[in-house]
Formats: sequence, structure tokens, C-alpha cells
Amino acid sequence: MEATFEKMFTVYGGQFGSEGKGQIVRYITGELVNKGRVYAYRIGGPNAGHTFYIGEDKIVTCQIPGPMFLAPSVVGIIGPEGVISPGMLARELQDLVQHRQRTNGGRGFQTLLIDQSAAIITDEQLAREASLVKNIGSTGKGVGAATADKVMRTGKTAKDYDFKTITDKYDLFIDIKIVDTIGWVQKQKNKGPAYAIVEGTQGAGLSLHTSGYYPHCTSRECTPQGIWAGCGLHPGMAKESESVMVIRTYPIRVAGPSGPMTNELTWEEVSRRVGREVKEITTVTKNTRRVSEIDIPELERTIAYTRPDAIALTFLDYVNSDIYKKDPRGNTLSQMYVSSIEQLLDTPVKYVGTGEGYVYQWRV
Repeated sequence: MEATFEKMFTVYGGQFGSEGKGQIVRYITGELVNKGRVYAYRIGGPNAGHTFYIGEDKIVTCQIPGPMFLAPSVVGIIGPEGVISPGMLARELQDLVQHRQRTNGGRGFQTLLIDQSAAIITDEQLAREASLVKNIGSTGKGVGAATADKVMRTGKTAKDYDFKTITDKYDLFIDIKIVDTIGWVQKQKNKGPAYAIVEGTQGAGLSLHTSGYYPHCTSRECTPQGIWAGCGLHPGMAKESESVMVIRTYPIRVAGPSGPMTNELTWEEVSRRVGREVKEITTVTKNTRRVSEIDIPELERTIAYTRPDAIALTFLDYVNSDIYKKDPRGNTLSQMYVSSIEQLLDTPVKYVGTGEGYVYQWRV
């Protein structure tokens, strides 16, 4: 059977989320936009935010695929396992339109596909999640409740929801389609070279079934296998496929009773090691994150069942503050640290990040 994509990139978190997936996705997409059509997939919902930078613009998305901000030619896809907060979706579409007006005068019509099976969050589902915030440090955004209702066949999905107030407001810039995204993409496969960039949510250490941290986990699988199923994809649909596991030098978990962390640290200790004051706040809840040393045995376990082709190592500047927002490839300490990670995990490091928006290709 003819391949749908020339190449498919899957970017997923190897720890507990907030590994910097957004900036890696932004970098890879930037390499693709001049090669052909780009389909940018996103699953998950408003309980996970992706942050990246385009020039001076700081972009945060919880619903729409981040690559849509890079070029109007990028087709955004919220997959069948997506969970949608209509209010947040509308705000992010407004951010997208405003960004395009600042950068290219709003020129170019763009397409956002929302799978007809994506779940819709209701006010009642939001209310039901209040106990999860106290018990497991959940963001309480209604994602778990909406997913549970979908499993019980009682939830509302995109095909049941009237998106007219949203589509009418942005129809001069964005064509929003509620469709069977799997079938829609298949029909486009003879229209020239196409690439897929798949933006995973959270991290493998939060996976519902395989993390080993239940009940301190999220409401889905955050592994490549789970992400592909949630998008209606498989690597066999592409002539070439590459999965990139994003990890941090100092992993984090959300605040509160969010589950075990090996060798947990204070931000004061991390700041002392880094040589400058660092403290991170969660994208969605705005609470101070928990932080720890890198956990090699946990990463070895994750690699054993997710089998990434490459690693993206972010927050390398936390190991050596001299490379903050700089190219680290000629730095001896950086080379030593990256080599040690490659040897310990028996996986090549292809990308590194050294600060907000600063990503470099370590290996070709």
C-alpha cells in the first residue's frame, strides 16, 4: 500500500511531562515546512500545555497543535482521543490569528481538523474532578472525567457539539472541520509529498497503564504506542519514521501529592548547582513544580518499552550555565555530559536545548 507520509516524527516525553516537547516540535517542524505539506497532530487536552518561542513571541498551547503557529500551510489535527475545552480552544484560535496578524498580516488560509470522536468537556465534568486536585495533584481541567464518560458511552463528542460560534468568528483565517480525521488524511495522500509531526502529551512516567505510578498518573497512555492510537496513526503509514523521546537533565512533576520522585531536590539546591536562580512554574496550574535528579534506571525502563530512535535532551544549561541560550556543541563539559547520557541509555542524543527557544541538532 502506498505510504501516506514521506516521514513521520513522533515527539513524546520520557519523564513526567514538561520536558520541553514544544520547542523540539517547533524545531523539527521548521525543518519540514519547505519540503511539503505538514500535518501536525495533537492529542490530549487542556491539562497539559506546550510552550515554545517564535522570535520574540512566547506561544503556549493546550489544545491546538503548536506547529500551526509556524506557517499557514501547516494543517492542524486534533485526533480522535483529543479532549476539548471549547472556551480554551476559542482563546487559542484567537492567539493564533493575532500571531499571524503580527507576523504576516494574517495572510494565508489555514485548516484545523477536529476529529468527530474527540471528547468535549462539560461544566459537570469539571466539577467532578475537584477531588483529584487534592488527592493526586491533578490539574482538575475535566480531562479525566470527560475521558471516563467517553469510555462509558455517555460523554459528548465533537460531532455532537455546535462549533458555530467559534467557526464563524475565525472563518476568515481558519477553516475548522469536524471530520473523521483518519479518512480525511488518507484522501490527501496523492496530492504531493506530506510529512507528519506528532505532538505527544505529558510524559511516559504519567501513563495510565504502563508508568507503574497508578493512581498518580494521567488519564491516557503517553507512550508512542498510545499517541499513535489516539491519533489514528501507525509508523507503517510513512516511508520513514522517527520517534524522539524528550528528557530533561532535572525532571519535574507537578506540585502537590503528584506521586513518587527519586532523589527529589529543592529549587534552592538546583539553583546552587546551576549557578543562577532557577525555579519553574507549571504551564497550566501556575504552581511551583517539584524537581529531582535525573533517574537513569527509570529512563532505562521507559526506553525498553518505547524504543525511541533518538533522544532530545533539554535543560542542558542546568548542567552548565555557561551555555544558557547558547550553542553547546563546542563546549567540553556539554560533550562529556551528553556522551554519558548516550552511553548510559544506549540511545543517540539528536537534539539539545539550552534555554527558552534555543534548540540545536547534536547529531545529523
